[in-house]
Amino acid sequence: MTMPDQTINWKKVIDSLKKGVVVIDTDGIIRHVNPSMTGLTGFSPDELVGKTCAIFECSGCEPWFDREGS
Repeated sequence: MTMPDQTINWKKVIDSLKKGVVVIDTDGIIRHVNPSMTGLTGFSPDELVGKTCAIFECSGCEPWFDREGS
């Protein structure tokens, strides 16, 4: 999936961050993940883009990421 040209600037910024970032749309579908997020999760971008954040949930597991972003 390619992103429109006007999104290139934010993508570069997000990809340069050391914290893992997931960009989701209004339907809760993952549209972009930065390299830090793939390093944290072990998932490739192809495994995450197009899925929902439910892919990160594990029954009986403690949440490992901060839903509030802090």
